[in-house]
Amino acid sequence: MMPPKFLTALLVAVFLYNPCLAQAGDAALQEQEIAPTPKARKVKVARTYEREAGKAKGKPYRLVRELHFDSLARIYLEKTFTYTTSVFGIDSALVMQEYTFRDNTNQPVFLKKTYLSIVGKERLKNEVGYAYNQTGEVTGMFVYQPDGTPVSSRQAEEAGPSARGSLQERAGAGNVSSPNAPSIPTYQGMSSRGDWIMPTRAPQRPPSTIPQGNGQQEQTSTVREPLANGYILKEVTSTGRVVSEQKVLLNARHQVSHVITSHEGQKGKPKVVSVTNYVHDTAGREVERTTLNQAGKVVLRYAHTYTPQGQLATTVISEKGKKKREMKYAYEFYD
Repeated sequence: MMPPKFLTALLVAVFLYNPCLAQAGDAALQEQEIAPTPKARKVKVARTYEREAGKAKGKPYRLVRELHFDSLARIYLEKTFTYTTSVFGIDSALVMQEYTFRDNTNQPVFLKKTYLSIVGKERLKNEVGYAYNQTGEVTGMFVYQPDGTPVSSRQAEEAGPSARGSLQERAGAGNVSSPNAPSIPTYQGMSSRGDWIMPTRAPQRPPSTIPQGNGQQEQTSTVREPLANGYILKEVTSTGRVVSEQKVLLNARHQVSHVITSHEGQKGKPKVVSVTNYVHDTAGREVERTTLNQAGKVVLRYAHTYTPQGQLATTVISEKGKKKREMKYAYEFYD
């Protein structure tokens, strides 16, 4: 699920350690002059369909995500679908997140998550709710009984072992270890429609703890250092040791052009783990994203196309030069 903070920052900036990687990254800096884009219509519903690439022609697309927007362009309902094959045939699962916002802001006050699994003819359903304060922190956790009645975590604790077990089981359905675990999705409030359809484009925030030799966890903090054309995010221990960092470079439109991820290597020197390069079209839209490994070889590639109105139309994901997944997008608009 999402990281245990309210909002992860959209990281931007970079410094290159490996000459081989630098050459690959330079191409992404060749940004063209920005061209105007047609005025986009207000999206009401956005659907993502996906299929495996390289299989027999005609393999059907499956709905994997559905986003619902209100008139203020806020995502108030998100549905995620997964499909697996078992002895019962095709099993499916649905995770649904419903947001209630504070007045006309993008700050949610409540999130209801529904987990629905269909295995064979059996239907399993769990529902959990989270209340948020004005800073985005979770202030309450609730589980829903079969009749739809919400029960707070405190009430469940007071009700005894069976209620506590129900609470833990339902929280576990969303990989939640504590009431403070869920957070607002990183694409909430982003201006780019490509960002909310593919939230994984943003670099991920470094972890807040690292393992020590004695099996304990060492607390770390994130330090931001500005660059002339971006900044660096470093994960630093209490003694000042840098264990990982992400360095980013911005293009002329202040969009991400490179992200370098490195970890602590031999003798404390940084060791580059990956480089992600972003290429944009003349309208400023991301059309390609490639991730290179330490040896400078492309291991992951995203290629995007857009509709004449500027909405994301298709995405092809390739791994090590082979197409793996194809996605297409469909929209409903406000009149």
